Amino acid sequence: YCTSDAFLIMSPTAHSCSGGRIRCTGADMNMRISTDTQSMSSSAKCGSFTMRKIRSSLLATSDNEESVKDPLQHFSYSEKELIEIAEEFASKPTPESLAADFIFRGPVIGPLNKVDFVATLTAIQAKENKGLTDAFPDLELNNFGFAVDPIEPGRVWYFQRPRGTFTGPFDHPVTGRIEPTGAAYVAPPEARSVIIDEEGLIKYASVGYVTDRFTGDTTGGKGAVFGMYQVMGEDMDDTVGSWRMIGLQWLSSILPEGTVPQSFSKKNELPDWWKDERMGAQ
Repeated sequence: YCTSDAFLIMSPTAHSCSGGRIRCTGADMNMRISTDTQSMSSSAKCGSFTMRKIRSSLLATSDNEESVKDPLQHFSYSEKELIEIAEEFASKPTPESLAADFIFRGPVIGPLNKVDFVATLTAIQAKENKGLTDAFPDLELNNFGFAVDPIEPGRVWYFQRPRGTFTGPFDHPVTGRIEPTGAAYVAPPEARSVIIDEEGLIKYASVGYVTDRFTGDTTGGKGAVFGMYQVMGEDMDDTVGSWRMIGLQWLSSILPEGTVPQSFSKKNELPDWWKDERMGAQ
């Protein structure tokens, strides 16, 4: 019944990877790896997550991993590198940037594993459908304030204050086409985060946590996709613990697969590292 929006604003990356090879066109790669026994740097620059995987692999096979200086103990990436990875993902997220054991979670949506998350996006963004980028063609995400968590290694927090105008049609996965009204989309500030694994891939993404609902927004204080739906005239309950939302999500979970986008994955299909038992709006 409800869908996630972490990837609903997706743009192609400037790199491609095939068969373990890296292809960078018109760009240089900048990679530096330092250990007690070796120091390597080259002056080429490529934003590909594959370069980070190679870097991680090299560090893992180093004779002395402890010599890698990093403000996060036992973690391969510096604070600066973690923020760069998070910024890249926030601005240009792709399925290829997700780890195999990826989890998506919002206040009332999720947990969604990688397969279900990508399937949801594929269904919503099918070429024959009009998605959120069609409905809000002038959308600006306005990401800012990237900071590394001092407690959880690999976690980066940031804020988002989206702005846009509802000037295009939107094909709602349940209610059908919604025609544009020209309404302004002014979202409240929202906290988001990602957890980055040792390969430089996104292991976890959280969205939709409004930090202040008194900033003059047009979404009724709602964040993420719920705020966009509100502007389009679809008042959807985004309250944690709402029995109405929990009931709707349960109903969607027992419908034939593909009938409506999933609100959460089946418990037995979640990665082992995810321990929280709460599903959807619970």
